[in-house]
Amino acid sequence: MNRDPQTHEETLTDVLNTFVASTEEPTPAALTAFIQRYPQFRQELTDFAVGWSQSHWLAPSTPDPVDEGALIERAMGVVTSVLERRQQQEAAVDSPPPRLALAGVPIHHLAESAGLSPALWRKLDRRLLHSIPAQVVARVAEVMRLSTETIERYLAQPATLPANASYRAERAPQLSESEDFFDAVRGDLTLDDERRQGLLVLGHPAAAPTDEEEG
Repeated sequence: MNRDPQTHEETLTDVLNTFVASTEEPTPAALTAFIQRYPQFRQELTDFAVGWSQSHWLAPSTPDPVDEGALIERAMGVVTSVLERRQQQEAAVDSPPPRLALAGVPIHHLAESAGLSPALWRKLDRRLLHSIPAQVVARVAEVMRLSTETIERYLAQPATLPANASYRAERAPQLSESEDFFDAVRGDLTLDDERRQGLLVLGHPAAAPTDEEEG
């Protein structure tokens, strides 16, 4: 998600304005042609065409110049609503989640999908690890159905206590110190050797071939 929201919005506005200028009404053929030209705006073009069609249905059968102006104004109102909806959706996607959890999905399933153990996933959830390989961040992002940038922002936040943790009021809760990811992997007794080695190798980039190997 490395695009500039303002530039993205201006581009969508241009596409919708061009759509309005290119056809007298939002026919299915016109909509299909624009979706083929701008597939990244499929949903926005569809929403806009629906709103535009409704404004045509509500317009008088013999519109005069005043009515046509009102029609254009209503169409531009649909443009605004589409842009606002897109901004809200992007803001929701870009905001880090409150936890690395998905409703109804057990933690061990999430961890398994990312090639981790439940213990490692919980430490990531609480942001207790540092030096996390980019490959692991990408796996977590895929499992969570979020962008890698969003997961990176989540992991960059301060550490947290376990969810639903309870403690005596007179005792201040203690947060564990941040642990190196690879140290956590080495000390995780729940990992089998194959998975442990698969994670540890992420911290050791392949060495460049020697002259003899190249020869």
